[in-house]
Amino acid sequence: MDMSTRLRDVLAVTFLVIGLCHGCAGMRNWDYEPLSVHFVTSDASKINVVSEVVRVGRYDYAISANLTNTEDVDETTMIEALCYRSKSGAEDDYTILPFSIPNQPFKDFAKTYYKDIAYQSLKHCSNAPTPEEAYPWPKGVVTFNMCSATGEGLPEYLPEGYYKIIFKIGGRRNWDYEALFITGKSSDESLVSIQTGLERKGRGSPTVSIVLEINYQIDDETQIEATVYQSYTGHDNDYKLMPFGIEKKAFPDYLREFYDNVVYSNMGHCSNLPKPGEQIPWPIMTYKFDDCTFPGEGLPEILSEGYYKRNWDAETLFVNSSTSDESLLGFTTEIVRQGRDKPTFSAVLDFHYQLDDTTTVEVLIYHSQTGGEDDYKLMPWNVPQKPFTEFIAEYYKDLLYANLGSCSNLAEPGKEIPWPKITYNFEKCMITGDGMPEIAPEGYYKIFFAATGPVDWNFVYGMKIVSKSNAMGY
Repeated sequence: MDMSTRLRDVLAVTFLVIGLCHGCAGMRNWDYEPLSVHFVTSDASKINVVSEVVRVGRYDYAISANLTNTEDVDETTMIEALCYRSKSGAEDDYTILPFSIPNQPFKDFAKTYYKDIAYQSLKHCSNAPTPEEAYPWPKGVVTFNMCSATGEGLPEYLPEGYYKIIFKIGGRRNWDYEALFITGKSSDESLVSIQTGLERKGRGSPTVSIVLEINYQIDDETQIEATVYQSYTGHDNDYKLMPFGIEKKAFPDYLREFYDNVVYSNMGHCSNLPKPGEQIPWPIMTYKFDDCTFPGEGLPEILSEGYYKRNWDAETLFVNSSTSDESLLGFTTEIVRQGRDKPTFSAVLDFHYQLDDTTTVEVLIYHSQTGGEDDYKLMPWNVPQKPFTEFIAEYYKDLLYANLGSCSNLAEPGKEIPWPKITYNFEKCMITGDGMPEIAPEGYYKIFFAATGPVDWNFVYGMKIVSKSNAMGY
């Protein structure tokens, strides 16, 4: 039986955080009181939890529970944790927090979050399996006796209020969809012809049909790119770019990475696509997709309705720069502090050479929860090394100029190529967050920007991110 029908279980725990000691650095500054714990299962004969909040002494409370599992936990089992906070405790006041656990296979969870957080917090009061024995999760009963989580691995700072932590265990993909429209376009119909259509049969969801006639050999000269946008309202001006697109790459590279697990898995059943292993070189023929619905294979396993607004604020910590030849490029930076306002940064970038495709650019982003040098981990939002003109074409308008145009003499979008060979002044700049991920975990960040070419130059920008809910206290 499919795991998605075996385990659709939700464990919801609500906490009240009390006793904050503001300004305590390097240690957890909060304590909590459990208010309730609820468990819902699609089949109690396979997995079930009996739980309660119990009083310990005159003032303290703890959680006791028995978790009974009779099912195999395999590679199809997924787990996620969503954390919400309310200042008042009112149901309509809860907002999601950035330190949730993304939907992931239980095996990955056991190696990371279970090992570093769950087990560390609960091992003293339970017979929970050790991290080495947590996957596959053993059948039987795990008993939690008068547990008060220690907070190991959790954020060191939390604003006061009411919290809900919702654990979900189940099968893959938590979403469904309905096709609304599909369009196709070709610059030369003698080489590629594409016809698309939607068809609704009865009360079912619309299906997609496509006729794609290929009359030329697709090879490395053809580039593929996929971008995903999401809107809460459906209005054209409301769509926001999502982080799980496919960056531009050569067609054979695209096929090697995505054909088996995404393209063929979703459309092989309703088309004459070549079987995996037979797609390179790509056959020159007419492809027909008849009444296709997409099962979602290889796509993100959790998609939230609506769109996200940026949930974080940043504070500049430092900015450093270097250049290999100051006669060709002068680069100076400094932090500017004015009273109690947030620090800003200023910079002078003096160009005496022409930036072109002989210069490549790369951006790497690291995150640390503590700010300790050995604690920084590489984040996924990086810019792979690419020619300067490609970098500018992709990121100048919506990222560089959007964040720094208001505090500098950067060229207006449309006038940046060829790159003007002038002195650029950045005065008291603050990062606005435009073009950056909408949700970012709290902590310390280092952004490494490196340019390599006739002159090697770079800068490192350090900042601290705090969620808006934490910064404002609601």
